[in-house]
Amino acid sequence: REERRRRAGDIEERELKMRLTSFRFIEDPELDDDGFRTPTRFGALVSNDSELCDLTASLPVQWGHLDALTFLNNGDDAFRRADEAIKSGKHRLALSSVKLLAPVVTPSQVICVANNYHPYEEDDDDD
Repeated sequence: REERRRRAGDIEERELKMRLTSFRFIEDPELDDDGFRTPTRFGALVSNDSELCDLTASLPVQWGHLDALTFLNNGDDAFRRADEAIKSGKHRLALSSVKLLAPVVTPSQVICVANNYHPYEEDDDDD
């Protein structure tokens, strides 16, 4: 039981210290000369969210363009490598030099649930 609590604590600690985000450098234009979006980068907020570790620069180029979906699809290996990159202190960026974006900038699906939708007929019945 104690072992299970310790492992749960480790997971909570990792979740707290590794806040993933996509970002773009402030000086980068949103569109390139040909009108295409400039690629976003991927990183983790560190040092009490005062800095960003650029995981795009830290993780294997074999993974291709690194984004949240690629990172998560690489599972435990990605988290292990990201932990190593963060602990190394390399590829750190000041938050003032980047524009933070949503972690997943190109979702494969958008799911909408109309839980707060009530047909007008229900409202009219009360009158």
